[in-house]
Amino acid sequence: GCFTAIMFQTLPLSSPSSYSNPDKLLGELLYIKPIEQHMLVCPGLERTENKVTTSKSKWGDYNTFWGGQPQQLTDDCADGVLHIPSTRVLLKKMMSTRSIPAEFALNGVNVSWFMDCHSVDINGETRSLAALFSNNSTTTNDDDDGDPPDTCNSNSQHQGQCFRGIHDEFISGTEINKALDLGAKLILKGGDHHDIYLSDVMPPSLESIVAKIRVLLAEVYSVQRDIQPVAFRIGAEGPMDGTDVPRLGLQSVGPRPVKLLNLTNYVQYVERVGKRNGFAQFSLPWPLRVQPYRDECNLLADMQVDSRFSIHTMIFLADGAGSEFRGGEALYVDDHPSNANPRKKIRRGLVVDGTRGRVVVSTGGLENRRCRLPIRAGVRAALQIWWQ
Repeated sequence: GCFTAIMFQTLPLSSPSSYSNPDKLLGELLYIKPIEQHMLVCPGLERTENKVTTSKSKWGDYNTFWGGQPQQLTDDCADGVLHIPSTRVLLKKMMSTRSIPAEFALNGVNVSWFMDCHSVDINGETRSLAALFSNNSTTTNDDDDGDPPDTCNSNSQHQGQCFRGIHDEFISGTEINKALDLGAKLILKGGDHHDIYLSDVMPPSLESIVAKIRVLLAEVYSVQRDIQPVAFRIGAEGPMDGTDVPRLGLQSVGPRPVKLLNLTNYVQYVERVGKRNGFAQFSLPWPLRVQPYRDECNLLADMQVDSRFSIHTMIFLADGAGSEFRGGEALYVDDHPSNANPRKKIRRGLVVDGTRGRVVVSTGGLENRRCRLPIRAGVRAALQIWWQ
């Protein structure tokens, strides 16, 4: 049964009419806010929290006398987990309901958010991100790695602040195919993915991507131009039950995400998980009880994993939202008291669907704890680069 599921091929995974239906898991874990709802009150995908004093409460000055505070009204631009769909879904929403501006539907999302940096304590030592930022990021030198990207204007007013951002149509199709080809060649050498540390072993096929992202970080996010990549990860992942993972056949010509998947290891993984979860269905007494395996979303800041990981950039190499894979959204959680209780839904943050060529950038402190949500079907492929 598992092997049959692996070998079954159907692309796209869903009919176009189902693309706009978000993964039901999102509503179980997050206070999800659809993009069209957010844009009704927050132009430009703004996520600021503004508090304004309203009229006195019915208790008047009596409440203030006993130490109470005047009532305050908080707008909802920072409230909720903002869902950024794939470009395919944005286009469908614009054509069917006109709820999405044509700019987003035709050109994709190109937006940056800025917030205070929240340092990470590692072995009792506080790691600051202040050294990342330049004094004058808008100055252009003759020896730049490339022309400034066609993206939003420089945010010098946010200089020194941490950030996260989304940039569609930023990586070309040729560059994506080169990354897919590289991943496929590396997988042939064994392993489930390939990690590369230190920039002096960077594959030449990634040089143009690295140069583009370095300019993006400098021009838009005021990051020092001498920032260096310190680690790469390129690979693909599938669901733990093998749903809709395409097979490799004679028709699999050219770059494809499934070629980044070590099918031998993956089939063994699916069979092992299936057996374990099969035993977990039975209510056995402890210590014979078997806990089911779950594709967990383990929220961590990048600098909690490695103190050098000051900035994380991810390039999706496949289309999500039911096209080449379903699920596998990138979740970013605000460092806010409303998110402190792990037993409750996440109240504030950002969840991003995969889109081929979409770049997601984020600083590595506690302001950007992140994880990948479970993959439901198909093959999710991505190139990740960490910077110091």
